[in-house]
Amino acid sequence: MAAVLLALLSAVCLGGGDTLAAVGARRSGVLLTALLSSTVAALLCGVLWVLDGPDLTRATWQALLLTAAAGIAMGVGTVALFAGLTAGPVSLVSAVSAAYPLVGTVIGVLWYGAALSTGDVLAVLVVCLGILLFVSTGERGTGPVGRGLALAAVTACAWGVGYPLLAEAVRLLDWRFVTFAEFLVMTVLFAPAGVRSSSRGAPVLPLVGAGVAQAVGVCALNIALEPGAGDADSITAVAVSACYPVVTALLAVLVLRDRLTPPQFGGIAVLIAGIVLTVVS
Repeated sequence: MAAVLLALLSAVCLGGGDTLAAVGARRSGVLLTALLSSTVAALLCGVLWVLDGPDLTRATWQALLLTAAAGIAMGVGTVALFAGLTAGPVSLVSAVSAAYPLVGTVIGVLWYGAALSTGDVLAVLVVCLGILLFVSTGERGTGPVGRGLALAAVTACAWGVGYPLLAEAVRLLDWRFVTFAEFLVMTVLFAPAGVRSSSRGAPVLPLVGAGVAQAVGVCALNIALEPGAGDADSITAVAVSACYPVVTALLAVLVLRDRLTPPQFGGIAVLIAGIVLTVVS
């Protein structure tokens, strides 16, 4: 139950952060927005880690390598997602990239020996179905389908690998350090392209807000991942956190005056049913 609530908090924060980032990206560009928001998140998480009293007594080379690999995987997935959304079609790219909980579930079961009940498996599948139904029935964009979907598949695989790595890193180390290191690695990955695309007049408040929302959302999810990649609660938490595109879309309706289609409301209903199943299973 606690893991699901933390995952829902993560989804709300990440969805809100995406909305703020969308506002900022209209003036500063996607790559610069990603760089600045991840930098703000890294600074906040670094301060949190320092104020809590840095303790690296549990640090091993295995744990540090897991942390670095997780940060790289999450960063690669984010860059691929941005590139895929640019190539389009947006709705199909979103649908494929949102399948990362399925990849993470397979890795958790086959590699880390997670024991899932029938209810756990059903809950993960229903949550993913709701997400895919929601994001695949919105307004369709245009663009080279093959390239966009290939990049979306890279995102799904990279995040599907990254979340189990994060779960194992959090299990071995302090979640505060892991979250800080994750954003630090992502900032380094975003820096070259973000600096080249820099522009004057970048909106400060939306980008800072996006960074704060990202920091809170990832912290909440990493706390939920403390049991490790082989724990059923960690797997369901990753699945529930993947509903952040729905939060983003709902906020876009309120803030950006976007419109939802009837099938998208159906996707929200299926998603809510899946979240209920994660609580009762």
